[in-house]
Amino acid sequence: MRGNIDSSVAFAARALGEGVTVHVAKKAFTSGGQAYQRGTLVVRREENDHGVEATLDRVAHETAVVVHRTYSGRSPDDGPDLGGREFALLAVPRVALIANSPVSPTAYGHIWRSS
Repeated sequence: MRGNIDSSVAFAARALGEGVTVHVAKKAFTSGGQAYQRGTLVVRREENDHGVEATLDRVAHETAVVVHRTYSGRSPDDGPDLGGREFALLAVPRVALIANSPVSPTAYGHIWRSS
């Protein structure tokens, strides 16, 4: 999925929330006859559960993005291969709430008790 559109962030967050392993390209690359820029999201089939395609299709529909499929991880030029080290693994976001005096715990309201 191309990373130069605003909805790519929503796509990545939802895919990660569904347990999908997602990478982001650190360099431009070519695959399936198309050029992709740095920031493109890449999901590798072998790193995900069987049926990841259905999950990606659903998340893509929910976030209004287009998922491009390719049938080879090899680059046709001198660009990086899809299995190479030029794709950073994204981590599921984690949020911490840290408080100390003089802030009252009741000032946090609902955030303090939700999990």
